[in-house]
Amino acid sequence: MLANTAKIFEITDLDIACSFTDQEEIASWAKCPVSFVSHNNIMNGIGDNYFKPTAQYTREQAFVTLLRLYDLIK
Repeated sequence: MLANTAKIFEITDLDIACSFTDQEEIASWAKCPVSFVSHNNIMNGIGDNYFKPTAQYTREQAFVTLLRLYDLIK
């Protein structure tokens, strides 16, 4: 959803490779969007180069993520 929102605002650098330690756990359809949010410092994973795509996502993380996306598009 974050990458799609960025597309609406004509931010299109979505084809960036990422290299998280657990990248095999990231769904194939989500690899480009995850790379986009990682490259643009919107989402950074949980540390030690892990993204943990199936981990729970807190309200605090959601707030920070939306704030970072807002800063990118303004």
